[in-house]
Amino acid sequence: MAHGIDYDGGHDEDHGLTEDGTLIHVPTHQHEVSMDLTEVQLSAEHAFSDRWIGAIRIPFSNRTQDTGIVAPETASQEEIEAMIRNGDIHHRDETFRGIGDPKLLFGVQRSGSLREGDYFTGLVGLSLPFGKTEEDPWIAGAHGEEHTHPQLGNGTVDPLAQLRYGAPVHSRVSLIGGVQARLPLYENSKTYRGPLDMRIDAGAITNLGRSITGVVGYDLLVQGYSYWNGERDQNSGILSHSVRIGFGSSVGPIGLQLSGFFPFYQDLLQAEGDGFEQGPTFLLSLARSL
Repeated sequence: MAHGIDYDGGHDEDHGLTEDGTLIHVPTHQHEVSMDLTEVQLSAEHAFSDRWIGAIRIPFSNRTQDTGIVAPETASQEEIEAMIRNGDIHHRDETFRGIGDPKLLFGVQRSGSLREGDYFTGLVGLSLPFGKTEEDPWIAGAHGEEHTHPQLGNGTVDPLAQLRYGAPVHSRVSLIGGVQARLPLYENSKTYRGPLDMRIDAGAITNLGRSITGVVGYDLLVQGYSYWNGERDQNSGILSHSVRIGFGSSVGPIGLQLSGFFPFYQDLLQAEGDGFEQGPTFLLSLARSL
């Protein structure tokens, strides 16, 4: 389970909406948007042999969005009301909840490839279009109609790849690293094509004794542009660098891990738009071998 807090976004706006739904110009003001998200992912892995493995992962998301406007002091009450109405068609206080796109993966696992005690896992697969998708929000917004930007899924079958390697460098310390990527290749029936999503991590894990481990590392999120009908989504694109700190423990066949990801530098890849800067994210993982 992952829980992220204080994902903050916002943008300048100079349009308002009359009571009859007509877009009008109003003084420039600020739309403020924040989001907290929780994702529960159910995963199952099966080793077909010492070498070949398969996995299925099914995500469920709950995203709570809070919104508001910051109007200039010179704005009239009528203009402020028009700002609020226009803000409400773009982003409202609401919760997005549902299943995401499940992932099917198949690949190899090996140990002792480069040195004694190391391990390597390589997986490829596909995402399946189960998550809810939305109609083009830019067209709806241009007509003064209520719309939604967040997507729970891509609506496409996307290639996936994951690589992971770890090796001991001391009796109590191992170095670990990995990369995972999702690459949408085409647009869905609503003309949306999701972004390239790539995550790279590297770190060290140490045995603290009494079946407890500690991990510290670096994580990079590279999320490219998404597109609507071939046009770049102004709200998409981010590079996020984070420090990871975590602990793990195991009792018999049951393993427990708790990690925190703390962004220290982020770059939204758009000159203007409503992308979200990420806040801290906490990950709780519970696994049981059968």
